[in-house]
Amino acid sequence: TNPQVITYNINPKAKWSNGDPLSWSDVKAQVDALDGSNPAFQVQSSTGYSDIASVTEGSSPTQAVVTFKQPFAEWQYLFSRYSPLYPPSVNATPDAFNNSLLNGPSTISAGPFIATTINENKQTIVMTRNPDWWGAKPVLSKIIYQVVERENRADALANGEVTETPLFSNEDLYKRAQTMRNVAIRESIATSFNDILFNGRSGTVLGDLKLRTAMATGIDGNAFTKAFIGTIEPNPVPVGNHLYLPGTQYHQDHSAITGYNLAKAKSELDADGWKLAPGKQYRTKNGQELDLSILDISPSDPTDAASNKLLISQLATLGAKGVVNAVPQDQYQTQLDKGEWDITTGGWIGSPFAISFMETTFYLDPNNMGQNFGQIGSTQINNLFNEANATLDPAKRAQLGNEIDIDVWKLAYDLVEFQSPGVRLVDKDVANFGAFGFADIDYTKIGFIKS
Repeated sequence: TNPQVITYNINPKAKWSNGDPLSWSDVKAQVDALDGSNPAFQVQSSTGYSDIASVTEGSSPTQAVVTFKQPFAEWQYLFSRYSPLYPPSVNATPDAFNNSLLNGPSTISAGPFIATTINENKQTIVMTRNPDWWGAKPVLSKIIYQVVERENRADALANGEVTETPLFSNEDLYKRAQTMRNVAIRESIATSFNDILFNGRSGTVLGDLKLRTAMATGIDGNAFTKAFIGTIEPNPVPVGNHLYLPGTQYHQDHSAITGYNLAKAKSELDADGWKLAPGKQYRTKNGQELDLSILDISPSDPTDAASNKLLISQLATLGAKGVVNAVPQDQYQTQLDKGEWDITTGGWIGSPFAISFMETTFYLDPNNMGQNFGQIGSTQINNLFNEANATLDPAKRAQLGNEIDIDVWKLAYDLVEFQSPGVRLVDKDVANFGAFGFADIDYTKIGFIKS
């Protein structure tokens, strides 16, 4: 309709765990916090919410009528698990929004389970049935989340210490799981992928697009793919796209824009003034050595260590010195936000709402960094996101999304490598849990098969 209006009918039985009913005012409180109108709310992304003109009560307090200022195509993204509805107390004030969840999840829930015990020493979170849950009674009485180092997960799974773990790209875990009689291997299209991210902020060495492009062209992403999932998934398909993952409808591979070409990369480095003097290992320009800091969050993890080793080797082949800056986990995000790094390896989570979900990663806004940690972007990319968000036709919207991806590749910002194996290793007696891909999880139906 014009204007676009979405009417939400809330189950009259739905209530928060403090006994308050869910209502249209909860929806309004979230929009008021996330629409970007009040800069005191430290919002990562106002995508979609900033397009909303008003939220009003409908025919009853359990009906919210949301009217948009302009069309927002992926409206299903709003209030979904990708941007969940929070308790009104969280959205009530800027201080509550910015700080109330810093030390743990909210004590108020509207789901079938609620966090009742958080033990930092044991590194566990215990979720128990929400006594005020208004839906079907969960099969399980509790769910325990436990931190287990990746190198210890095979033993933990074999010994029954844990009932489920993601595979990630752990070859040893995959091989051992195939021999475990108590384990089922469940697979779907993965929503996550690994990448190499460059920092292009002003004053950084990789702020030079020519240098960044040369480095991107000289890094062989296929080598990472083969090294980490080649033994798990035969002939893995390159991700090749920052918005649409392989296995989804609109995926196109644009990675050839900065495709691996070692000779070309070296030539581009020479042309940009980064020369390799006879007998020297690393290039220099105006007396400055080409040193690149690699920010790492988990130096003890064998997969990360192997990734860093491969990256340093490839950088050395180009004449660049890669040095790992290993920081404690609780300092990683601060370093990332400050821009005190040149390269970092990690990954992103995909979404069925590709435009909305990834906008904060590639949109360049001087007033809100969002998740564009490398601060690389363009007015053209911003305009394409704006147009795509307002384009209701899915095919036309995807065309714009793929144009965004092409421009991101041209800016040599994010080298997407491989899609994580969509594998979960689960106790064979656990039902309705495992590899969900893009699907939502119904936690009330998870249980154990009767013997």
